[in-house]
Amino acid sequence: VELPKDLFNFQSKNKITVKISSGLNSRNTIPLKQRFLFPPNVGGLVRDVYLSLVPNEGISNFSVNFQLNEKYSKAELNFNFEFAGSKKILEPDTLEHTYKYYIKIFDNSGILVDSIRTKKFDFRDNSKFADEASYQMNNPKLWSPSSPNFYKCRITLLKDDEIIDETTKILSISNLVFSKDSIKLNDEEIELNGVTYIQFNLKNETLVTFNELESDFRTIKNIGFNSVRFAKEHPHPYALYLCQKFGLFAFIDLPLDSVPEEFTSSTDFSERASGYLKQLITSYKNYSSVTGIGLGSGYLADSEIHADFISSLASEVKNSGSKITYASFKGVPKNEIASLDLIGLELFTESPALYESNIEDLASLIGRKRVFISEASYPVFNGSSSGYLHEFSSEAQAKYFEDLSEFSKTKNLGGFFISTLNNYKGDFYSLSLSFNREKLYKVGIINREKNTNVISYKVLQSKLNNGERVTVPIGSKTDDSPLLFIVFGLFLAVAMGILINSKRKFREDATRALLRPYNFFADIRDHRILSGVHSSLLLIIILGSHALLLTNLFFFFKNNVLVEKILLSFGSQNLLLVAGYLAWNPAQALFYLMIFSILLFILITASFKLASFFARQKVFYSNIYFVVIWAILPLTILLPVELVLYRVLITGSFNNYIFIFLGLYGFWIFQRIMKGIYVIFDVRAITVYFYTMVTLLLIAGGIILYYHLTESTVYYIINSVKQYQLMKL
Repeated sequence: VELPKDLFNFQSKNKITVKISSGLNSRNTIPLKQRFLFPPNVGGLVRDVYLSLVPNEGISNFSVNFQLNEKYSKAELNFNFEFAGSKKILEPDTLEHTYKYYIKIFDNSGILVDSIRTKKFDFRDNSKFADEASYQMNNPKLWSPSSPNFYKCRITLLKDDEIIDETTKILSISNLVFSKDSIKLNDEEIELNGVTYIQFNLKNETLVTFNELESDFRTIKNIGFNSVRFAKEHPHPYALYLCQKFGLFAFIDLPLDSVPEEFTSSTDFSERASGYLKQLITSYKNYSSVTGIGLGSGYLADSEIHADFISSLASEVKNSGSKITYASFKGVPKNEIASLDLIGLELFTESPALYESNIEDLASLIGRKRVFISEASYPVFNGSSSGYLHEFSSEAQAKYFEDLSEFSKTKNLGGFFISTLNNYKGDFYSLSLSFNREKLYKVGIINREKNTNVISYKVLQSKLNNGERVTVPIGSKTDDSPLLFIVFGLFLAVAMGILINSKRKFREDATRALLRPYNFFADIRDHRILSGVHSSLLLIIILGSHALLLTNLFFFFKNNVLVEKILLSFGSQNLLLVAGYLAWNPAQALFYLMIFSILLFILITASFKLASFFARQKVFYSNIYFVVIWAILPLTILLPVELVLYRVLITGSFNNYIFIFLGLYGFWIFQRIMKGIYVIFDVRAITVYFYTMVTLLLIAGGIILYYHLTESTVYYIINSVKQYQLMKL
């Protein structure tokens, strides 16, 4: 931020006030509010704060580029610079001053390589002076991951032989060439083997010290990676210097993820993204460690709207320089995208072998090296175990990354990026990464203590450095089905059996309520005597069955990315908090869902009692109470199913049929409630169905409309479903 001299008070103190608006919006900010597995949006000042005194006459711009000859024996360095002065230097008395500059080149150890020239100039014509210079360097030291050589180019401005300004640029000299079938650095074949990096410290969150940054990048280098992808947030400038120092290609992403098609087809959003991209390019264009600019992630592989949006952004990058362009997709695109150099594939626990045929088709179209795995995530929340058959264990993660590396190498792809080096926190609770109060995303290679004595670290280090193979134990698949489901289900089943056999009349009532509900509800309307105690005991069993069914479903969907993204579409942390807690804590969920079932029953009966005031005859609350209890009686029949429901669902063999069955079963119970109501209200069935459906549609529609207007929820849900379909292709 430039502060002109005329803003300052020279006779009193000056105060700078910085006002920061860090809130995110579902549509009008970058990044967007609904962002999957992004680091926290902490806001505030998270970089070093300093005041820099800028001289009246100084260096306003300084850039350097190079050209190598074919044998890499010579490099021509081209310098472009501009000097600017204040209006005062145009006064006659200042024209007598002598201005000159010189350029010096140092290697990365600080040894002077050469001084280029000293040249005099003046500001007689205007307040700016631009110039350029070139330098022929013999036998330049080339930069590579194995030999990270670089140079420091320093330009110094003098006024009457006194230094008044100085600027240094770091330059790496290398020749990286991407083609369809090869990636060559200085004429040597390479692969991009990298890790996504998110700057985070569990104690201070995003406030990471320089020493911690250097430690992280040294770890990345020790593993054997040659690339770092800064996804989801901007890199610290010192991180880019460390990439140059340790020999790491840097890839910087536009912080966009899973953007709905409706946004990318909007002119306003496209212009906003374009403006943001230009600022990003301007900020990092002079860092020679920056190899590529990413245009976002989570794009739909089969979307022409997304393809056009990406192509437009890629053209912006190409017009501003020679950086590699890439984007990350859910699924595998079938067509080439204009101006896009690399196509990245995102994986979340699924094996890349699932997409093998689609990858082959894409590789044959655009070239194998232009296809790479841009982000492969495998969470670890089960700790160490006996082997990789135990899902989401350290061994399972190690096996996943080992297979990923083998797949990339076998298919001769451009490379792969693993997500991520460290665990980190986010703004939203996660279901798929296990629920925890800290909002900690456990996807890192090394744990929260940054301990490198973990099997994923050892496996990757061995694979990337061609070391001795690290054996990952197989172990055995564990059953995570809670015993509570069986115990509670058996308890309810036994209680139901005792209740059914307690009285013959009760057993007959239950049979009539199931087989001839119309006649049974008519008897209730006519005040036929029913046992209130037995009905209330039956209600407790029914509500317990309902709570057990919901607990089974919550526990099954605890790792489901689609469910998490649908909940994320509402932009509510509380919604994800409740869902995550219930999904990952079955014992507590059973208790709370039992309370929820009781409240739901009270709400239903109270709603119908309120509606009874519009009926032609008086309807007692007791009648409604009994009707709703006996209408939802079929929930008790599901008790044997609930004992094994989770075990059947995790096999995945009949899930579609099970959900269809449960949907139809729920509709049957809804129809029984409607039948009981129109019988005791003594009105036409169509009247009850109509007003009930209108009420439900108004409530559900009102909620959806509210969240869509405030959070664009419908667009995000549609996008999430499309992503999930592409993940399953």
